[in-house]
Amino acid sequence: MRSWLLILLLPTLLAGCAGNSRIDNLAAEYYNLGNSYFNQEKYSQAVASYEKALKINAELLKARFNLSLALIRLNRAAEAEILLQELLAEDPANLSILEILAYNYHIQGKTEEAIKLLEDVLEKAPESVSARYNLGILLWEIGKKSEAVAAFTTILDYTPDDSGTLFNLGRLFYELNKPMEAVSYLEEYLQIEPADVSACLLLARSYYALKRYDKALEAYDLALSFEQDLAEAWFEKAQILLTEVEDPEQGLLSLSLALEAGFEDPEAIAVLLDFPNLLERNRVIDLLKSKNLAPDSSGE
Repeated sequence: MRSWLLILLLPTLLAGCAGNSRIDNLAAEYYNLGNSYFNQEKYSQAVASYEKALKINAELLKARFNLSLALIRLNRAAEAEILLQELLAEDPANLSILEILAYNYHIQGKTEEAIKLLEDVLEKAPESVSARYNLGILLWEIGKKSEAVAAFTTILDYTPDDSGTLFNLGRLFYELNKPMEAVSYLEEYLQIEPADVSACLLLARSYYALKRYDKALEAYDLALSFEQDLAEAWFEKAQILLTEVEDPEQGLLSLSLALEAGFEDPEAIAVLLDFPNLLERNRVIDLLKSKNLAPDSSGE
């Protein structure tokens, strides 16, 4: 989820930059064929078509721009960078070129350079949601989570119901150990995307951190209504039932379903067994032993 706009930005800009030169019919045909191949994810054929268009009309800016996009998709970032730098030299105020060049820097591991370009875009166009979203992604990637929160929060001033932004804020606040804020954004996100299992799990864990075990169980049940074999949801639900809510039968059933679904995380199992108030400890261990997941008797 973190990279949605960095990926989706490319096809949304497929029309590229407006050129000033006159396009003759043959160049236009190759250009349009390249776009068709691009939309079909046939990037090698797209590159060939754009290059043919440019042999006929080397000044065709749209073809040069879209050629750079196709090269990026083929992991030919260095070649794409040359094209983008040339385009930028000709049109330094073009924000689309700046954003794509920032993406190209990002996939080459030049994160600081990418951040600088996106900040340049936002100086010129503070309302650019895509630039601010991608800036948030990159800040998050390098561990600047509070700055990422600021970037994403500003997006909501322009698009209050942007689902990707709401999810990212929920996840960021969860990572920042601010579960109350996480709950607020995740609840809002799930009003838009109710079937997102990953968001349901984050919401459940946030409620667990707040000791709202009833709400956590509701969120786990919501996740399981969409994905019945979600092992981690069954296990985490079992942990609540066996340690906090005191419903041992349902807890054992949830644990059994977690194990049947393939749950085998040794660290999580160790945490469960470390609870001093674990209900039905012997039956829990028997279930774990049935899957060869219980600690040795010497360590019990």
